[in-house]
Amino acid sequence: MERHRGHFYNWYDTESLKPLEPAYISTVDSGNLAGHLLTLRSGLLALADQKILGFRWIEGLSDTLEILGDMAGGAGGDTSTRIAQLQKDLASALDSRPTKLLTTQRRLARLAASAAIVLEKLDAEPGASESGVKGWANALVRQCRDALDDLTFLTPWSLSSAPPNGFGDFPSMDEIPTLRQLARFDVEALPTIEDRFGPDATVEEREGLVEIRSLVTAASQRARRRMAVIERLALESGELARMKVGFLFDKARRLLAIGYNVGERRLTPAGTDSATVFSSTRSGAYQSGGAFGFRDQLQDAMALIHAEPHLVREHLLRCAARQFPEGDVQRWWHPPSGRGVRTRCSDDYLWLPLATCRYVLSSGDTGVLDESVHFIRGRQVKIGEDSCYDLPERSEEAASLYEHCVRAILNGLKFGKHGLPLIGSGDWNDGMNLVGEHGKGESVWLGFFLYEVLMQFTEVARTRGDHAFAQHCQRKAEELRRNLEQHGWDGGWYRRAYFDDGSPLGSFSNPECQIDSIAQSWSVLSGTAGTTIEKRVESLTGCFQRSCRLETGVTKYYRKMI
Repeated sequence: MERHRGHFYNWYDTESLKPLEPAYISTVDSGNLAGHLLTLRSGLLALADQKILGFRWIEGLSDTLEILGDMAGGAGGDTSTRIAQLQKDLASALDSRPTKLLTTQRRLARLAASAAIVLEKLDAEPGASESGVKGWANALVRQCRDALDDLTFLTPWSLSSAPPNGFGDFPSMDEIPTLRQLARFDVEALPTIEDRFGPDATVEEREGLVEIRSLVTAASQRARRRMAVIERLALESGELARMKVGFLFDKARRLLAIGYNVGERRLTPAGTDSATVFSSTRSGAYQSGGAFGFRDQLQDAMALIHAEPHLVREHLLRCAARQFPEGDVQRWWHPPSGRGVRTRCSDDYLWLPLATCRYVLSSGDTGVLDESVHFIRGRQVKIGEDSCYDLPERSEEAASLYEHCVRAILNGLKFGKHGLPLIGSGDWNDGMNLVGEHGKGESVWLGFFLYEVLMQFTEVARTRGDHAFAQHCQRKAEELRRNLEQHGWDGGWYRRAYFDDGSPLGSFSNPECQIDSIAQSWSVLSGTAGTTIEKRVESLTGCFQRSCRLETGVTKYYRKMI
């Protein structure tokens, strides 16, 4: 495919693969691609020193089996029993972390056979295909068989009966090797094996040696071929990541432009893709309909404070105009009508005072606080409702942006029995909408976030001369900090929330979601975490140890106990 100075164009004809007009290059898209390619290159180069069948195969099977078990909840007794046994077998493998070749091969063969029986049982159950459960059973069978086939392909002697007494005398042949070790097996391991037989070897032993030599030679050749493919892909990934960027630099603004029109030889006159995609087209995740998301665009706007401050100012006033007199806001709305959703979510409206603080304290533009903005008027969310979709009216009541922020903060000062903010129908994690479905659940993360808002707004209130509200914010922040330490700390990290019944979420006592990463990071970002650096380190260390898998390079948003 044609490129420009190493960059792919944004649009190509899917049949001819020729660039489409306008011939355009996106700086962010190119940067994302280069980052992925360089990451891919590093991962590919690391493959040679990974076990040819590492611990990840067990984790992958566990994930597939967990989904299968959830979807087959209504399956027949025998099927459910077999799935439960598979889960026990995998749990055992997870605990033992097999490193021996023959043990691992036998275990995989048993798992593949058991998974095939589960699939056979599901074939006889009506509705299995329609529900999707059969598809997951098929996936489990394929995973087992693919792992077994690859292991056998790379270590063909694992299926051989040679030598007559097995491989007990050759421990290196029963270890799961890395690809690099396997590629040198014929040079390093084979001579040692041949020496073990000696001139007094029996005919049977000599025949076995011939077979072993053939199998080891084949294995090393296969490993070298695979390494060659991997190295070629790594090289190609590195080459594709080589892109010239000097022509994308906007010297007048001292920023990288978001793109370049090749045909017109000009930079795109905007600071970042964040400004274009989110503020103009609003085509980010969950916003393909073009709606303004109250917190979504405020979060993105904060990234533009130095590059495009006028856009931030404009958007602060736009968002203030979607606030109800009670202090809550429309979670999202469609311009120009303004039809949108009013919810019980507990964090949306707090992003207005936070973004306002960031803008005012960074730009020095205190005049924006005096800008008068009308509220909107609409029906309340009824008891038992999570939200309501409505077309609110413009209210006759108007107030300064500062007053809009004050009302948002006052609306957020609603606490549960632990003195932590009520989570409502969800906080920054929309998926926690049932934690406080009865109105009593509390959010530890929201406590950290609210603390940050209160401390930031204290400074803005003082700048404005509103010392009474500044003291109120500081007092509430201190109360919140004490409650977070008393009821948020779980002994090794911070909890995530409390359910309506007062039971904790994100605790060591939970079978799932034992530790949530954003509660730990925000405890430090807000400056709330304890009074010593040791506690902050302990919180983040607990998150790192339980949520990060160094062998796969994956960090989980929350950890499920296995």
